[in-house]
Amino acid sequence: MNSFTLVEMWKQGWPILSLLLFASILSVAVIWNRVVVYRRARLAKDEFLKTVLTFLEQGDTSGALQHCRKFPQPLARVIHAVLAQPGGWEAKERAGRNQLQACIYQLEQYVPILGTIGSIAPFLGLLGTVIGIIQAFIGIAHQAGGGLDVVA
Repeated sequence: MNSFTLVEMWKQGWPILSLLLFASILSVAVIWNRVVVYRRARLAKDEFLKTVLTFLEQGDTSGALQHCRKFPQPLARVIHAVLAQPGGWEAKERAGRNQLQACIYQLEQYVPILGTIGSIAPFLGLLGTVIGIIQAFIGIAHQAGGGLDVVA
């Protein structure tokens, strides 16, 4: 009886295993990227908003805008867009919504890749299993009998 090692399994299943390995590496890379982006998007909102409100209560809109420009986080960018927009409430609300959509797009970037990999990976595994079973049946047919050596 031949020993069926991990190396032998890799040699026989490398096409499917390579795709699964690539999908795993890509998933980890996307997850790591999103963790970094989400951590950078955090902002000490209480202190930030307190400072912006202090500027606005003093009537210093340019000071509030300068304070918002110091921070790249989504909250600061949305408030900056609202304060910088001339016009009434409708224009300011539109500017805030547009900036908010841009921030959401940036935060959700690459996330669909995880969904795609999550839905494709089981089918790749199933394809590998089916190919293995077909090869086992071919081996059984060539040997005109069964046994663990033929199936493996």
